[in-house]
Amino acid sequence: MPRCRGSHMDRRSFTCRELTQCYLERIEKINPHIKAVIETNPEDLVIADELDAERRTGIVRSGIHGIPFLVKDSTEAYSSRGGQNRNPYNLAEHPGGSSSGSASALAANMCAFSIGTETDESRGDAVHSVPCELRCQADSSVIFPADRNAVVGIKPTVGLTSTLGVIPEAPSMDTVGTFGRSVEDAATILDIIADESSLPDSQAVTDPSRKSYTSWLADKGALKGAKFGLPLKQIWKAASESTEHKSEYDALQTLIKQMIESGAQIFDVDFPSAEEIISSDGWNWAYAADVVAYNIEHTDTEGGIPGTHPAWPTGQDNFDKCIESKEFPNAVYEEALTYIRLKSREEGIDAALRHPGGELDGLIVPLQADGGAACSVAAKAAYPMITIPVGVNDSGVPFGLGIIQTAWKENLLVKYGSTVEDLVGPRHRPAFLNLDAENWFYIGSPPQ
Repeated sequence: MPRCRGSHMDRRSFTCRELTQCYLERIEKINPHIKAVIETNPEDLVIADELDAERRTGIVRSGIHGIPFLVKDSTEAYSSRGGQNRNPYNLAEHPGGSSSGSASALAANMCAFSIGTETDESRGDAVHSVPCELRCQADSSVIFPADRNAVVGIKPTVGLTSTLGVIPEAPSMDTVGTFGRSVEDAATILDIIADESSLPDSQAVTDPSRKSYTSWLADKGALKGAKFGLPLKQIWKAASESTEHKSEYDALQTLIKQMIESGAQIFDVDFPSAEEIISSDGWNWAYAADVVAYNIEHTDTEGGIPGTHPAWPTGQDNFDKCIESKEFPNAVYEEALTYIRLKSREEGIDAALRHPGGELDGLIVPLQADGGAACSVAAKAAYPMITIPVGVNDSGVPFGLGIIQTAWKENLLVKYGSTVEDLVGPRHRPAFLNLDAENWFYIGSPPQ
């Protein structure tokens, strides 16, 4: 049974109320340092009692009946309500992105699992004057926080999970993903929140990928005969040249050798469109705020006006562009979207997966050492991705290995993500280095 399921509750080892109280006490002790949780449900214990009563009468809604969890509500690890979220492994280091509260809370054991969201910032010569739907919040908002907090993150194919209740930013790329302390946990939650009605007609009921995602869990023995690709241009080449991430690169290369020793075949591949859609500088940042008027009025905390807040030096220029674009979608947007999808899908991920040696089981990528370029390609394509914890770097911050697949192939990500997890062994637990750090993160040039 995965850790986030209710087997202990089935045996009445403890109740939902007791588990909820345990997490609330943990939040009370840890959150003042990590600042991952903005608020808890004021009716949580009432709801816990109701769910306990249901379980006593034999009503069990799902495998996570009565299990407390957290959902994303801040951006770039900062909010005026919650303050600056920190990394529980090293509080002086960045926690990883806009879903970092969900990931760091889970890593610090303030919940059993959590939910994040992700969208993308598209860039390139073809999209300089594109409306905001293609120039919004940065990508990797599930993958990076998971990677830097040593938890498993699954970013599903866009459309597999409902975005009801999520503030829309880029409908062609917005998706809700899952965080777990194991692949099994993350897959369990994906089974529950996935909307099978969104699957294309080509995914017939007899298609094996329609089975539960947890049914694809495997150990390292399943690596025998598996085929993976290493995208070189702008991805692994960039990682190999990074002095900052040398220890991570070396560790990932060692892991790849272990995969080969376990029977996997690893091929060098490329995204044919790599130079066209991946910046030579890696991942570029662009940021958005919430409500334009509110941000201007409260610019000291929200940074609505350029130069008034160290975390948001550029103000809310993306929102200004949204207002200027007026009509959406329009012909320029549609043209840009078609271009981005062509370059990231047919001439990107799908092309790399089609290898002369046979269709690949996934593309293996570094997640920080390449500057986030691989995450960006997956986001542009609206394709699924998983990250598996591997180790911690010289600063004590976790890093992991990512696997990318084509649309609707989350089942293969679960299968091979769990094989890598079995090969790596237990994840590192938070060390809470620099517990008293009072640093504030900023974007762009250091504030004066």
